[in-house]
Amino acid sequence: MLIESLARADQSDEQCLSQTRVLVVDDDAVSSRALAVVLARSTWLAASCPTRSRRSRKLRQSAYDAVLLDINLPGMSGIALCEEMRKLPQHESTPAIFVTGYSEFEPRARAIFKAGDDLISKPIMPVELTVKVIAHLLRRGCKRKPARA
Repeated sequence: MLIESLARADQSDEQCLSQTRVLVVDDDAVSSRALAVVLARSTWLAASCPTRSRRSRKLRQSAYDAVLLDINLPGMSGIALCEEMRKLPQHESTPAIFVTGYSEFEPRARAIFKAGDDLISKPIMPVELTVKVIAHLLRRGCKRKPARA
């Protein structure tokens, strides 16, 4: 399916022409900023959520093309937030990519099997992040209608 999507990548698709919006959920200010800079270099719009109350509100109020989630968040883990996100109609199929500093296998595997789509280890490599977001957007087929803030 990904190969088919890549073959059509140069074809115009008005649903895919809207600005790509990515939500970054990471309580570490440096990590959050680094992710936002990488996303901006790809000309994507990045919104950040440092606090628990803002995370849930942003997910309920806006649709995003992808969400980057730290696994280890204070108050509510990224895994639990992802499960909550999947209950929202606008985020049932939004790609959720976990970003983690965990090197152990168990937390990493649990993240993927708990409603997540992929995983990136910290420190992030900009190329890896960009490729993973693009791959998930292509797999999804840019089916989401353009969102307005």
